[in-house]
Amino acid sequence: SLPEGYRWFLKLLGLPGNVETGLYNLRLAATQPNDFQLEARLILALLEETYYKKPAAALRLVQDLQRQQPDSQLLTYLLISQLKKQHRTAEALAAYQARPTGPGYLPLPYLHHMAADLLLYQGQYAASLRANQLFLREYRGQHYRKDAAFKLYLAAWLGGAPAGTVAAYQRQIGAGGRTVVEEDSYAQRFFEDGQPLNRTLTKARLQIDGGYYREALATLDTFRPTAATPLRDRLEAPYRQARARHLLGQLDSARQLYARTISLAGHAPYYFAPQSALQLGYLYQAEGQKNTARAYFKKALSYPRHE
Repeated sequence: SLPEGYRWFLKLLGLPGNVETGLYNLRLAATQPNDFQLEARLILALLEETYYKKPAAALRLVQDLQRQQPDSQLLTYLLISQLKKQHRTAEALAAYQARPTGPGYLPLPYLHHMAADLLLYQGQYAASLRANQLFLREYRGQHYRKDAAFKLYLAAWLGGAPAGTVAAYQRQIGAGGRTVVEEDSYAQRFFEDGQPLNRTLTKARLQIDGGYYREALATLDTFRPTAATPLRDRLEAPYRQARARHLLGQLDSARQLYARTISLAGHAPYYFAPQSALQLGYLYQAEGQKNTARAYFKKALSYPRHE
């Protein structure tokens, strides 16, 4: 998975980049006593969670390790990260509140940025603002600054802050930081696009990210498109419904809504159609319908400007 520009280094070391051999060695390091066994166990679990769809096993390992070492800031970070990734917002916030603190620890401002997202999912806009402001005060890096400004904008806008405050946070997105990580790139695209977000759809998206799927469906039920509604919003509505129903296990409804999104989108340059094709590929792959899955994966790759 190393980027192209760094592969010369692996060649110098005589490492050809064989996935099976790498996993074999990693499993050896994770199961046999050695100085790096903890790191090997964690990296193996995170690889299996990301690429082999074993989220429960990864979370179980991190939970067990964090219980054994409650004073480890690294394990607390990984626990919050895994809970957030698996849409377990309330548990992730509880882990953040119980994190180890004190003068013996190096500052880890990114924890506040993660908490700001979690609070945004719950609709705690004022608390989300405070968490991201704390992150930006303590943070010395260049990544996640645009994302933090975007989340400040969302919290202020959804929380009913004065228009001037909302506009100031929006300008802050373009004022600094880098666009290496995807979250920053997304924030910058929003800033450059200039097209206003729909309040109902944005709230539903945040609820889905937080694992509040039924609440998101109730929010989406209040969306009433008109002839003047932008195409982007008319595509986002069925896509968000599909995601909520997919994550609730209502797979037949999800498939219909993903297909409807693709049909409505045509060649529109928004990510809802390629993401719908990708999710349909996953669904048909899980059902053993490999040819149909392959067709949807190819369709996802055929769109221009997809992530």
